Amino acid sequence: MGDLRAQELAAAAAHTPRPARPQAVGRPASRAKRSERKGIDGRVARSLRTIDHIIDALLDLLEQDGDLRPTVVQVADRAGVSRRAVYLHFDSLEALFATAAARRATEVCSTWQTPDTDTSLAERIEWFTDHWAVLSEALRPLRQAGALYEPFSPQVQETFDQARQWARSAVEMVFMPELSARCSHDRAPLTAALHHATSWSGWDDLHRQGVDADQASAAMRLLLTALLTPPDRMAHFCQHEPE
Repeated sequence: MGDLRAQELAAAAAHTPRPARPQAVGRPASRAKRSERKGIDGRVARSLRTIDHIIDALLDLLEQDGDLRPTVVQVADRAGVSRRAVYLHFDSLEALFATAAARRATEVCSTWQTPDTDTSLAERIEWFTDHWAVLSEALRPLRQAGALYEPFSPQVQETFDQARQWARSAVEMVFMPELSARCSHDRAPLTAALHHATSWSGWDDLHRQGVDADQASAAMRLLLTALLTPPDRMAHFCQHEPE
């Protein structure tokens, strides 16, 4: 039994990769497909299917039902398995959530494709805010549930740290031309400002204030334009028509 469980965990880990680095257009990020499990023992394959059902059940409860703290009984019922089966494959609900969060983050983030750097700043800002809004909304239920687990779970904390690092890298790659054009003295604070303006915590805070996704996207567009527009063009940007 111990050897079988070790095989299951190793195989599940191999098919739940970390969020990939942002890719350029034309170079889609690779995704681990659940069907690509060749050469795995039949018992392990059945166990992996059960793991998939359990993970999908948890994600369904979080994302479709809006239940941020589902119980093991709820997960088992939704997955069509016993409560014992859940604990056979996961040591705790925290471990299950960390695995599910890593899988969903990988699936969502792997669709991200960085636009060409020779695209104009205005077009990249427009592209970024539109796509970032979709990505931020897709991961919002996981972030809300993660806030309940992360302070007390190193495993969940590591999962979300990886996702946040991916997000910072994605932002920097989209606006690399503007960051590279700044001197080293100015680059660090500008990078920090970009991370703050595009942070998921900031996005969620706007939601708590009653701001919808379209308004949050528009606010982010204004911030990015103000941060990244060269100083000699800001005067034109800030001019208003006389009343």
